[in-house]
Amino acid sequence: MCCYFVETGVGRWVFDPDDLTKPVAVDLRSRGLNARVAGFWQYDPCIALFAALAQLIEGMAHCANGSSEHPSSSRTVRMRALALALLLLPFGACRYVDARMTDLGDCFIYRWQHDAFGVGADVKVGPVAGVIGGWYSEYGYGKDTWWQTPGNVLTNHGTGIPFTTLGPLGYGQTFSRFFATGATGNHVADPNGFDDVTSWLFLSDVFDLDDQGPFALTPAQRFVDMFGVEVGVAPLFWQAHVGFNIAEFVDFTLGWFLIDIFGDDAVPRPPTLPFVPEGR
Repeated sequence: MCCYFVETGVGRWVFDPDDLTKPVAVDLRSRGLNARVAGFWQYDPCIALFAALAQLIEGMAHCANGSSEHPSSSRTVRMRALALALLLLPFGACRYVDARMTDLGDCFIYRWQHDAFGVGADVKVGPVAGVIGGWYSEYGYGKDTWWQTPGNVLTNHGTGIPFTTLGPLGYGQTFSRFFATGATGNHVADPNGFDDVTSWLFLSDVFDLDDQGPFALTPAQRFVDMFGVEVGVAPLFWQAHVGFNIAEFVDFTLGWFLIDIFGDDAVPRPPTLPFVPEGR
C-alpha cells in the first residue's frame, strides 16, 4: 500500500492516501509531551496539519544549516509536507477549532425580546447584582446562561425593586422575598413556571437559595458566574440583555495552548426548551 508520511521531532505519522485525516501507523519517539500528543491525535485531525507544518519548517531549517542531503530529495520532502498541510487546511470541523469557538461563545451572554412590555434595568458586576422595575415578554432569543447554544430563551420576565420586595404583600410570596433585589422567570402561562431570585440584598444568588433555578449548574460554573459583567434594559416595548465573563475569556485564551482550566472542552452545550404559547 502506498502511504504518505510526515516525520517531525515528535515522531512519524503514516497516512493512507485515501484518507489523510487518519494515520495508519504512529511511531512516536520518547519525548515529554508525546503521550498528550498521541491522545489528542486520536480525536483531532489538526495534529496532522501541525505535523506537516512542523516538517516543512524543519526541512527549511535543515537546508539553511547547510545540509548535505541532495537538493531534489530535500525539496520533495518539503513539497510533500506543504501539500499535506494545504490538503488539511479546511479543518472547519476540527475538534480543536470547534472547542475554541465554543469557549469563545461561553464568554458572552445575550438575550433579545422585541415584544417585551415594561420598564426596568438590571446590572451585575461580579457577585454584586440588582434589578429595578419589571418587564414581561412572550418569547425571546439568545442564551439563558453562559454555557448554552443560542436559541429561544427560557427567561421571559424579570422583576426587581420594588416588585420583588413587595412580593410577600402583593402576591402572597414567602417572607424571604423582602430581601430579594432581582428575579427572573419563564412565560407566566407555562404550567411549569418558575420565578427565580437572582440576587439577595444586591448579592448574586450563586447557590440558588430559593431552589427555583431552572438550570443545574456545576459548582465550577457557579464560581465562574461570579466573574461575569452583565447589563440589561427594558424601555417599555423591548428588552435587551448582554454580558461578558472574564474567567471564561481566560479559559478561551489558554485553550489555544491546549490548557483547559475548566475541563469543559468535550462537554456539549445544551439548548433551552422554553414554553411557547399556542399560535406562536
